Amino acid sequence: MVAPLKSLFFKNFLVAGKSEKEKQFEFVLSEELKALRESLKLNLTEMGIKSEMSRQQYEKFERLERTPTLYSLYRIFSGIGADPGEFIRKTFRKFDEVNRPRQILSDVSAAKEYYMNAKMKKAKAEDENR
Repeated sequence: MVAPLKSLFFKNFLVAGKSEKEKQFEFVLSEELKALRESLKLNLTEMGIKSEMSRQQYEKFERLERTPTLYSLYRIFSGIGADPGEFIRKTFRKFDEVNRPRQILSDVSAAKEYYMNAKMKKAKAEDENR
């Protein structure tokens, strides 16, 4: 019971004083990190090892418990041998797509809605290809 309370407190502590756009950007970044890891077919432990950090450290980025520093991103991309430039451009484009059609909604709901729609479209396309 202590862990969920600690986690909830930690999440609330991190977002205190942040604008809705900052929260949305962090959500988009975490979703893109997760999508990157899944596209490489790596689990959290493997991604942590490649990034020279623990699974728990890496997982905190995907779970919005920590925002990766520039050095953390360097470690991630050095570890997987990928160019961070394309990842950053893609993340910025997704963030712009989330924010373009409507005003900022509270608690990153616009970003969540965007990703849910994208996942549904992807699943539908995969079903059609079967």
